[in-house]
Amino acid sequence: MSKDLRYICASCVLILAMLACNLPGNQTSNQSDLVATITAQAQTIEAPSNTPAPGDTSQPVDTPLPTNPPQANQPAPANTPHPATPSKPADFKAAGSGTTIVFSWTDKSINENGFRIYQDGVSAPIISVDAHDGTGGMSSNWTGQACGFKAKFFVRAYNNAGESDSSKSADGVTVPCKPGNLTETPGASAISFNWSVAANHNEDGFHIYQQGVQQPVASRGPNKGSGGTIFDLTGLPCNLVATYYVTAFNSAGESPATNLVQSESAPCGPTNVVIKSISKNDITYSFTDNATSETGFHVYMDDKLYTTLPAHSGTGTINSDIAVQCDFNFPVDHVYSVRAFNYAGESNTSEHKGATTPHC
Repeated sequence: MSKDLRYICASCVLILAMLACNLPGNQTSNQSDLVATITAQAQTIEAPSNTPAPGDTSQPVDTPLPTNPPQANQPAPANTPHPATPSKPADFKAAGSGTTIVFSWTDKSINENGFRIYQDGVSAPIISVDAHDGTGGMSSNWTGQACGFKAKFFVRAYNNAGESDSSKSADGVTVPCKPGNLTETPGASAISFNWSVAANHNEDGFHIYQQGVQQPVASRGPNKGSGGTIFDLTGLPCNLVATYYVTAFNSAGESPATNLVQSESAPCGPTNVVIKSISKNDITYSFTDNATSETGFHVYMDDKLYTTLPAHSGTGTINSDIAVQCDFNFPVDHVYSVRAFNYAGESNTSEHKGATTPHC
């Protein structure tokens, strides 16, 4: 029974009680008893339905609370947004300097916790860098690396949501390792050099230096394999005696120098050959020595080596003679020339001079 209905019933009981107090035939009743009875009845009517009657020991029954019906057009709850990963870094570079690689890039994100630099083929980052306020240029140095090192690198920004996409890859190198075991083989106007490279080599090429000359006298490209590396230094002037060394180079710098080797070119050739006298036993001649590094001189008769003369101190005129065999039947004509020589080879040939051997 609802609350309103209980009030209606209680009102009816009160009306009936009032009528009973004024019954016809002078019938009367005890008003105090009637009021008590009416009050008890009203309380009984207004009591909740789950209130036990007097003397009832059973447990009260819980009245279920009314449920609120769903309201029409109630909006669905909004989805909670997930945190965004940072933007991909840009303009990534890896510039070698000696045994350090300097990484640089442009920060394009404002929500990163930091950056991670990776080397191709290595799963873990090689460097982690703290976050950067705002956006803009970033850099980090990777120091203490070995010579001859080369690899590809890239960078990613990261936060609690994960990592950004990878930047473009960049090649990074350290300075090349020192070449070794330089040797030389001289020629008349050239020197052939040979040297070795390390197992791990990353050079862009090699410089050949002459001691006392600031700039390289020659350069060549890299060694694509391993082992020996050769180079011919050509067009050398005569009388050159010099010391040489080789370095390897790339964008990170030049390696230490190899061992030193000394080499020389062929001596400069004699000039001004003069036949001074002829007898049946010998021919006296002279020539101008233009060599400063000769081991000696070769004298040719009819372009065949006829005799050898020792080295001459300095330069200048040399007087000498050669023994000849006279001919018993008739005079004989011969042609004479001279060349200077050293371990690099022979000089240019002097001019040829003719002489006639007399009768015996």
